[in-house]
Amino acid sequence: MVTEPAILDKIWRAPGVTAVGLLREGGLEVVKGQFVVDVNRLYVVLMRNLDRLKEYERVLSQLSPLRGFIMVLDDVGFMVLDQLVVQTDARKSDWDQLVRVVRP
Repeated sequence: MVTEPAILDKIWRAPGVTAVGLLREGGLEVVKGQFVVDVNRLYVVLMRNLDRLKEYERVLSQLSPLRGFIMVLDDVGFMVLDQLVVQTDARKSDWDQLVRVVRP
């Protein structure tokens, strides 16, 4: 599970990672680092995107269940997978490596 301390530590050590958080009921819990945007606003945006993702998942039902998404805003990247939120310096990130770390 991506919330295990050993996995969170691997994520933190991945290139470009600047913050790690967990989606909790009603908010975003910061685990390590500091998010560059207000975590309450980020939580609202992420939840809106997750709701949209669920709508697409119904349309694309032949695909495996969608577990998250990556969004890049300027030079800041966010990866959301299940309840995990990872903020990165998008230019320094190795997205493939990051996904491999968190994928079961």
